[in-house]
Amino acid sequence: MFVISAIPSLYLVNIVISTSLSLGLIFGFAIMQSFNAIAGWLAERFTDESEEKIAQRKLRQGMMEGMYHVTVQPSPEDDPASVHVPTGEDNVPVIP
Repeated sequence: MFVISAIPSLYLVNIVISTSLSLGLIFGFAIMQSFNAIAGWLAERFTDESEEKIAQRKLRQGMMEGMYHVTVQPSPEDDPASVHVPTGEDNVPVIP
């Protein structure tokens, strides 16, 4: 009987652990991205870094941005004009 009552609490513990791990990863990646951006800006400003090395660093940073940016293609379903609403007399929408 003790085992049956412990199952929901184990489920909640797993939810808390997985949530804290995911938040830790998100904040950890954000901190590292911020650190890399600041270090890159300082290196670009105060060192004699070649244009090639600057371009390589910016390319690496650009590839990492994919974790935070999502490009969404517009969908025809998002356009309200593309949705046909059946109308009755006097152009009043008909609800089926």
